[in-house]
Amino acid sequence: MAGSGANLYAFISDTHLSDNSKEKVELFIATVKLLAKKQGAIYLLGDIFDFWAGGDDLKYPQKDVLLALKNAVEAGAKIFLITGNRDFLISNEFSIQTGVQILPELCPLTINDNKYLLTHGDLLCTKDVSYQIFRKIVRNFFVKWLFLSLPLKLRSTLVSQTKKRTRKSVNKKEMDIMDVDRQAVLDLMSEYKATCLIHGHTHHAGIHNFSDRNQKLTRIVLGDWDGCCSILIIEENREQLITAHTLINSSS
Repeated sequence: MAGSGANLYAFISDTHLSDNSKEKVELFIATVKLLAKKQGAIYLLGDIFDFWAGGDDLKYPQKDVLLALKNAVEAGAKIFLITGNRDFLISNEFSIQTGVQILPELCPLTINDNKYLLTHGDLLCTKDVSYQIFRKIVRNFFVKWLFLSLPLKLRSTLVSQTKKRTRKSVNKKEMDIMDVDRQAVLDLMSEYKATCLIHGHTHHAGIHNFSDRNQKLTRIVLGDWDGCCSILIIEENREQLITAHTLINSSS
C-alpha cells in the first residue's frame, strides 16, 4: 500500500475508549480533529474501543467517536483502521458510517520509499498459544456472524463477561508470554520486505533498533492511552513518538 500522499502520518492504538473514560474520549476526539486540520493521514491500529459489540451499539462513546471520525474524513483527513483484539468485530458497516477505510490485519505501507509494516500486534505474541487458539476461533466468519445475530442486550452482556474473564486470564500469565516473539517479528518483516514494523497491543511504547542479516531494522511500539497517550508522527522522514497532549499543546 502506497502512502496517502499526506505530509504528516499519525499512528494511534490502544485508546480503549469506553463509557468510563470521558477524558480519554475527549482527548481522542480533539486529536482526530487537529490531525484533520493538518490534512494528515491517521492510522488507527486497533483497540480504539475497549470492546465493540456491533455497529448498532451507538451509546456513549461509540456515537460521539463515530461522528468525530466522520467529520474528520469530511474535512479531508484520510483515516485507516486495523482492528485489534478488543474491537475485531468492527465491520464494513463502520466504514459506511464513518468513511474510515478498514485495512487487513497485516498491512504494508510505503512512505517516501521507506517500507513499513502495520499490525495491531497480537499476532506477534506467538508464545501465548492459548490466546492464539482463542483468537482463531472468535475471528472465524461464522462465529462472528452468529454473535452479531444475537440481540444487542445479550451481546453487551457477553462482552462484559468476556472482559472480566480476559482480565483474570491476563493477570495469571507471565509478561514474557504476552510480549511479541522476536522470530515472529523477523519472519513477518522478511515476508513483507519491511524495514520498520509499527504495532501496538503490548502497551510498551518505544522505538527499538536492531539488525538481522546485516540489515538495519526498526520496531516501533505504540503505547496505550491509560498511560502516556502516545502517538507516532512521521513527518519529513522523521519518526517521533509523542503524547497526544504534546501534539495539541504544540498547535495551540
